[in-house]
Amino acid sequence: FAEFGFDVVCVDKDAGKIARLNQGEIPIYEPGLDDLVAKQVAAGRIQFTTNLNEAVHNADAVFIAVGTPPDGDGSADLQYVLAAARNIGRLMTDYKVIVDKSTVPVGTCRKLHGNVVYWPEFGNARSMYDDMVVAPNVFLGGPGELTTKVHNFLTSDTPVGDLWRTIYHRPWEDVELLKLATNAAMATKIAFANEAAYLAAKLGADWGKVAEMLALDPRLGSVGWLVPGPDGKCGFGGACLPKDLA
Repeated sequence: FAEFGFDVVCVDKDAGKIARLNQGEIPIYEPGLDDLVAKQVAAGRIQFTTNLNEAVHNADAVFIAVGTPPDGDGSADLQYVLAAARNIGRLMTDYKVIVDKSTVPVGTCRKLHGNVVYWPEFGNARSMYDDMVVAPNVFLGGPGELTTKVHNFLTSDTPVGDLWRTIYHRPWEDVELLKLATNAAMATKIAFANEAAYLAAKLGADWGKVAEMLALDPRLGSVGWLVPGPDGKCGFGGACLPKDLA
């Protein structure tokens, strides 16, 4: 967002993390991200702080981007999303556009008293910036009057509208389910690729080439998620797919 020309304030209650960010230390790995952040910090378009009150007071839009780890029974632990929403609501003194980016179960946004727009991300690990810049579609969940405000906020006087092909407006439940269904579909393709690659090895076939040919079928899509795990290992991991399937 800073690269697009917005002024961005990032808030976290972890003072140590904020201190490291202010020293130029990036807590996640993504090629080129450290240089991008340094550039925007130098330009004065990104700040890192623990002061939620000041950040909310000065914001036109507030994004909730906190973890939803699995609870003891595998369901999503929403305590961080709900706490963030409560704190934002408590500190607001005028109108704000509120956007939830956290992955949540269907029905969550309606529980937040209907005042948020759901805008999930569909990027890949280690390439989130590139994925955002070239995102072919953006899906906004919520009542039309709210999603229109977010649409207008994103596209007015910024290059965002030129980058994104289509912005879809749908009810909360549609977009909440879309996010979960997308991860379920990717997990299914990876699991299929693991099995097919194992079979190919037994049969003397080249699964990589077979996958490329399979992806030529317009019914089946790209080869990106038909790649099996490394070294013939089965299954899949990461922070999102196992959690979202549960």
